[in-house]
Amino acid sequence: FVVKQGGFDFDYWYMESEKTAVPQTPYKGIAATIPGKIEAENYDEGGHNKAFYDADRENQGKAYREDEVDIVGFGCSDESNTKDCKGYAIGYTKADEWLEYTVNVAADAKYDITANLATPFETAGLQLFVDGEPITESLTGLKTDEEMFDVYKETELGSVELKKGEHVLKLLITGEYLNVDWIKFEDPNNPMKLAREIRLAPQQNASYNVFGATGKFLGRIDNVGTNLSATLKQAGYASGAYIVRGIGHSKAMRVTVK
Repeated sequence: FVVKQGGFDFDYWYMESEKTAVPQTPYKGIAATIPGKIEAENYDEGGHNKAFYDADRENQGKAYREDEVDIVGFGCSDESNTKDCKGYAIGYTKADEWLEYTVNVAADAKYDITANLATPFETAGLQLFVDGEPITESLTGLKTDEEMFDVYKETELGSVELKKGEHVLKLLITGEYLNVDWIKFEDPNNPMKLAREIRLAPQQNASYNVFGATGKFLGRIDNVGTNLSATLKQAGYASGAYIVRGIGHSKAMRVTVK
């Protein structure tokens, strides 16, 4: 091993043969289903640089699994947040870390994507890929609380056309310090989802803060009964994707102007 240029730390290297290599497989041998909810802590088995990449070699959260991925518990019975937890999430994230999930898509369809996230930083961000192809932009402006990492909020990430069959979903952290609880794919034509969307539809005359894809605050709009995409367009916003958050509400939505 020859150092050609300094300025970095070197931990270790290893070699593996085809006979001893651990293949990438779904967590506990069962692929996650789409439509459905994918728990962030249930990433594929296979190890570092195969099923995931983590910037350090220690599980900072010390919960749930025993590899290098930083997993945190919430709603736990002990101060270390590792016992009798109500849930687990990916935490202590840094830019360029990633995890992969083997998924089984039930049918060709367009699916809406929602994630349960926690971060006090506007710069925290993520991007999703399927079979190596991006299905979202790099999304930021996902802040859920001023100070806390345990305040989780559902955030809409957009929608994507998926083909029936087995695929690999990749979660890439693009802005550090984002906790990810789960990612959900739903068929928008599902009667249960349609009923929920009607129940949670924005009220008339509601005001929204508008953020760009990088999390930069762009302004405020007043929705007057039309859909948010049309309101943004009428307000002079150019074609593209925006993150909007209702005044007095923590839930953020991704809105596309065409």
